[in-house]
Amino acid sequence: MKRFLIFRTDRIGDFIASKIIIESIKSENRFNKIDIVCSKYNKKYISHYNSTNKLYILEKGNFFNYLKNIKLCRNFNYDYLIILDGKRRSLIFSFFIKSNFKILLFKRQSLSLLIAKLFSYNTFFNSEKTFQFDNFKKLLKFHQ
Repeated sequence: MKRFLIFRTDRIGDFIASKIIIESIKSENRFNKIDIVCSKYNKKYISHYNSTNKLYILEKGNFFNYLKNIKLCRNFNYDYLIILDGKRRSLIFSFFIKSNFKILLFKRQSLSLLIAKLFSYNTFFNSEKTFQFDNFKKLLKFHQ
């Protein structure tokens, strides 16, 4: 059994597109635990999804919410931490979480990418020219 923490704090459609990753992780071993960091907007939808274990809600601009969730997440040592949303807030949040491997799917060259490389995150570039499915296939090959 492996523990995963996946960041998907953007829109519901983005979560739906990335369900292939969650389903693939679960099909590898049905006992794998998948926790999701999401926004308050997609919480209701994701909470009905059976393959997830715990949900952590990141409220944009709510510092106390960040601290509370960091404290909760620090209780676990994750095997994989995967940032699918590419958000700076998710990257900063991830610095405080224990994980054996940290993976960042990023959209553009930025300070976040530089910081991720400095802290030994595995990075995947997500461009508009690359199909999301191809990025997910590369990501899934990495975690096996």
